Amino acid sequence: MMRRDLTCPKCGCGQLWNVRTMREEGGVGVPVDLAVTLEEGWQLVPKGRYETLVCRACGFTQWYARDLDGDTQLTSVPHNCPECEAMREFWHVPLVRELGTTGHPTGLKVMRKGIPKLWGEGHFETFLCQGCGFTRWFAHGLDMLEPSPLSGLFVLDEGTCAACASSHRWRIETMTEVGDLGIVPLHVLLYAGALFYHAIGKFGTAVCRDCGFTEWFARDYGRLRHAPRRGVSLLERSARAEAGPYR
Repeated sequence: MMRRDLTCPKCGCGQLWNVRTMREEGGVGVPVDLAVTLEEGWQLVPKGRYETLVCRACGFTQWYARDLDGDTQLTSVPHNCPECEAMREFWHVPLVRELGTTGHPTGLKVMRKGIPKLWGEGHFETFLCQGCGFTRWFAHGLDMLEPSPLSGLFVLDEGTCAACASSHRWRIETMTEVGDLGIVPLHVLLYAGALFYHAIGKFGTAVCRDCGFTEWFARDYGRLRHAPRRGVSLLERSARAEAGPYR
């Protein structure tokens, strides 16, 4: 698999970008870490963070959760983890949320509808390996979707679902979030500069219409550069070392 072998499972490329921490516009004027889950009590507590591996050649992206502790309110279920090559306990996040305007939590939408579309915009659930962080995404609430090029929604007429082998899938051109000033793309890399955000890349997805399994693909990420201090590293299969980021 991608993390273990440093090889893209889609195209076989041995060069992968590691974006150490995924961030969003959290409605507070600066980028914030995209939390694995947002637990609510007397105050909102972000739990966990995501990092990604992005194929340098084709953009296929795999997500990994980290920094979740044993105090989380999440339930666990057994799943086979392709990275660990074994049955593992997976944390289950039934509703993936982001921080919307003014920092209030809102569901991360699968698809934004254009006017006058009547479909629901859907939500995500995730399953996270407690051993290695491998993350599986599933989309729900999309029963009324119909192709809409103006909204960036297309029928994907090639390949099959990696989870159920269905050939019925959607291609969503751009994944979005609620930013400080409205709806913005969910970026491959987002970081704060002296005066403004710096953003590189966007994500599209392939969503199975039968089981909801979702694959992520980065695009417009050509400006990524190896910059570990900024949280971006170029990992190469031939240069894998025990002291690397996945030691």
